[in-house]
Amino acid sequence: MEYRVVQPWEPLRHTALGNPDGYGCLIGDHEGLARLAALFSFAAYSPRTIVHVPLRKGVPLGESENFIESCGGRVDLVLVHHSLGLRVTKWPELRRRLVDGRPITVRTDEARTDRDHATWMRRMDDDENRDWLRPAVHASTLSGPAPAPARGGPGPHAPIGGLAPPSPGAQPH
Repeated sequence: MEYRVVQPWEPLRHTALGNPDGYGCLIGDHEGLARLAALFSFAAYSPRTIVHVPLRKGVPLGESENFIESCGGRVDLVLVHHSLGLRVTKWPELRRRLVDGRPITVRTDEARTDRDHATWMRRMDDDENRDWLRPAVHASTLSGPAPAPARGGPGPHAPIGGLAPPSPGAQPH
């Protein structure tokens, strides 16, 4: 199966994710969290796209850094549609093989996000529901399926940068 890997062209400067194997936490400013919501939405609607959000080397968040460390330390984030079947243990190898990409702009659909939220609320207790984030941490990267975000987003579009896979038709595992 073909796939692509994308990541924000500009880092989410004031946003950090603490390792959920410890206590876990997500800290960010309005802009960073809005961009993160857009990336969740993009991943949920792009079954052949792996979204890599590098958060480990972000701008230090002052006194919040001590809290993040107490939660297990910073981790990056990888969002991938469950149908792609990416194994978390394969991510470090895939990350090493990435090459420079080209900028793209992604639009989010706020009406669709609202509809999805209503659907999610109706089926959240369903045993077959795959929209729960079931994260796994490997190589300082939290990986998980890409559920549609509950609400919000950064507005009509969010710039992200694409990273090309190592070769056409590359396999995620």
